[in-house]
Amino acid sequence: MNQFHICPRLDLYLDNTGFRQFFDKPCNPPCLGRSQDVAWIKRPREIEAAPVQQGEIRGTLVPFPQNGASGQILVLPDYFNNNHKGYTRTIGKLNRYLAIKWETPAKVEGVRDGELLSLSTTGETVYMHQLQ
Repeated sequence: MNQFHICPRLDLYLDNTGFRQFFDKPCNPPCLGRSQDVAWIKRPREIEAAPVQQGEIRGTLVPFPQNGASGQILVLPDYFNNNHKGYTRTIGKLNRYLAIKWETPAKVEGVRDGELLSLSTTGETVYMHQLQ
């Protein structure tokens, strides 16, 4: 059985403000992941976020296992290597993640320092993955 999303929404949080220029004025239509789905950038903006020790997260991926979280376990790459111009990118390190659904939030605590953030604009808690 194939699954697909209709009108998906992606909120992307980056801690490197130098990338903002690429979202304000992209050179090409951005594509999502490995697919050819074209994305639209609606509102790039800077927001404040503060580290917290616990919070309720939804609609995201977190490393498996994670106290207080349940969901579908997926094996996904942490990153892609795209350092050879003209060649297909290669998969970096693979890890297991839990897919937390939007409809069923999870109260998590004890993730690595700095990875769980409270957003000043909405008070929501988000998980911000850091490569090790």
